Amino acid sequence: MRRLLPPNIIENLSKENKIKEEETLEKEEIEEETDEQLQEIPTRHIAIKQRHNNRWVDNEIPFLFSPKFSERQLIKQLGYSYFSPLASAEGYSAAGSEPASSVDRIDAKEAIRESLAVIEANSCFRFIPRDNQKDFIYFDMREGCFSFVGKVGGRQLLSLAAGCLNDYIIWHEVMHALGLEHEHQRPDRDRYIEIQWKNVEPGKEINFDKIKLTDVDIYHTYDYHSLMHYDGTAFGRIDKRSRQPMMTMRPKRDGIVLRDNLELTDLDIEKLQILSGCELTKKRKFRPKVGAVDSKDLGNSCGDRSLNCQSLAQRGFCAEIRYQRLIKIQCQQTCGFCTSILLSETNQQIEINGEEVS
Repeated sequence: MRRLLPPNIIENLSKENKIKEEETLEKEEIEEETDEQLQEIPTRHIAIKQRHNNRWVDNEIPFLFSPKFSERQLIKQLGYSYFSPLASAEGYSAAGSEPASSVDRIDAKEAIRESLAVIEANSCFRFIPRDNQKDFIYFDMREGCFSFVGKVGGRQLLSLAAGCLNDYIIWHEVMHALGLEHEHQRPDRDRYIEIQWKNVEPGKEINFDKIKLTDVDIYHTYDYHSLMHYDGTAFGRIDKRSRQPMMTMRPKRDGIVLRDNLELTDLDIEKLQILSGCELTKKRKFRPKVGAVDSKDLGNSCGDRSLNCQSLAQRGFCAEIRYQRLIKIQCQQTCGFCTSILLSETNQQIEINGEEVS
C-alpha cells in the first residue's frame, strides 16, 4: 500500500522530489580530480559511473540510520511522527488521533526497509545493517532528497527529508547509490528529448547537463518512464499566467508524456539485475499489486523468482506479515508457499492461504 503523507507535504512533494543533484555533482567533480583514471567496469549497456572504486563489494550494501529517524526526533523536527496511523482512504491522521479507516502503521525506518526489500527481490543486491564495515550508506534526514552516485567510500550520505519517504523516491535515491545515473542526462539523450533551456529555473541548469560518454556505459534503450527520469516540468520556471511550472523537457517521440514516475519499469529492473550480476529474469515483477495476482503469471509450477530468497528467508522476511504479498510472489518455494497455491480451472482465481484473489 502506498504511504500517504500529510497534505502540506504532498503539495510540496514535487519540489522536494527535485533532488539537490547540483550539490552532489559538485562533490563528485572534486572527487574526479583525485581519481587517477577512469576504469572500465564489468557491466555493459547501463547508465552507470565507470570508476574502478564505485562498485559495492559482493553486491552487499551495509546501511545505518541517523538518530533523526527516531520517533522523538521526528516529532521534534516535523511536529508529527511517521509512527502515527496513516489512513489508506482519508489521508493523514495526526499523532494520537484515531485512524479514519483501515490503516497501516508505517514508520520512517520501515518505509526505507520495505523499499530496500523490493530492490533485493528484483536483483542480487543485499542490504544489511552496518556492523563495523568501513563503507556504508548513511540514511539521514537533511534538506531535500539526494545521494552520491555509486560507492564513494566511508560513511556515504543519502538524504531523505520529510517529503522523501515515499517508495518511488527512496528507490530513486538508492539506485543512485548503487551506481545508476539519471536517464535524461545520458550522453545520447538529445535523440530522445529536447531540453527547453529558456524554461529552466536560473541556477538549475546543471540538472540537465549531459554526462560525459567516458564516464558512463549507456543502456541501449531510452526509458522515458524510468524512475531515474525526471518529469517534463522538473526545475521549470513558474509561468506567470498559469502559475504552473513550465516544460523543461520535450519528448521527441509522439505520445510520450513525462510525468513523475512512481514505479520501477521492466528496464529499471533489468538494469539492476545486470548491475548486480544477476541472470536476467524478464518475468520477475518488482512487487505484486494488491488484489491483482494473475494465474497466468504464476502458471502451474511453483518456484522462486528472486535470486535473493535464501538471504531474505534467513533474515525473517518469510514470516513477516508486512512482506507476505511480496514474498508469496517472489519466494514461493523458499518460504514454503507452494502447497497453499490452488489454481481453479473453472473461475480462473487463485487461492493463497485461504485468500481468494481474482
